[in-house]
Amino acid sequence: MKIIALYCILMIVTAQVSFAAEPELGIGAAKCGLGFEPANSSYQFVQEQSSKYNITGSAKIGEIHFTRLPIFDEIDPDENNALFRWANRMHILTHKDVISRQILFARGELYNDKLMEETGRLLRKQGYFYDVDVRPLGQCGDEVGIEVITKDNWSLTPNLSLDRSGGDNTYGFGIRDSNILGLGKQFEIASSKDAARRSQTLIYEDNNVLGSRVRTRGKFINSDDGSNQLFELSLPFFPGFKTVLGFITGTWRA
Repeated sequence: MKIIALYCILMIVTAQVSFAAEPELGIGAAKCGLGFEPANSSYQFVQEQSSKYNITGSAKIGEIHFTRLPIFDEIDPDENNALFRWANRMHILTHKDVISRQILFARGELYNDKLMEETGRLLRKQGYFYDVDVRPLGQCGDEVGIEVITKDNWSLTPNLSLDRSGGDNTYGFGIRDSNILGLGKQFEIASSKDAARRSQTLIYEDNNVLGSRVRTRGKFINSDDGSNQLFELSLPFFPGFKTVLGFITGTWRA
């Protein structure tokens, strides 16, 4: 129970931080008169595509736009139906500040193609995005506008299994959300019973603890024949991200 209470407190604290005022459409004030038209829900993702703009070596990153696309494309007649529209309304899109905390570049830094590509790969690894694209919007003076395009996945997954074999009943049920309230945090709770034991499982993962790049994972299993607790804290290495010097990890088991 103490472990469960600790996880609940951690979720509340991180949620409060993430629900703080989100940035507007872009980070930084635009100085150029370039017309920005965000990608629509029919955007065709092409990973690692070559930029159509010739960006000079001395160009700096200007305004950063975040375009968040829904799960289903309501422009497409095949996806514009009552069920898919309901899913889009029910699903909470990943918050802009959750995305902005994970990008590997910032306004005022020198433009770097490799960091754009690495940011796309980093975001795709999170699991709650269907796809991601990071693209330059063209150069105006010595600044390059950037658009970060994300398309969400459906994150809520229920689980139910029932079986009877040899006179024994087995069951399992649970629920997993890989993107709680659009905060980028994962929570899973499950219960199961077989011929040997009953067990309850609780898992919590956060890849950006309190808005940082620190990651944590906690797992608690309580069974008839004992219990197991796992807590991990890590700071991964991000290629090209100069403020991270290496990989730090700590694990506690009980």
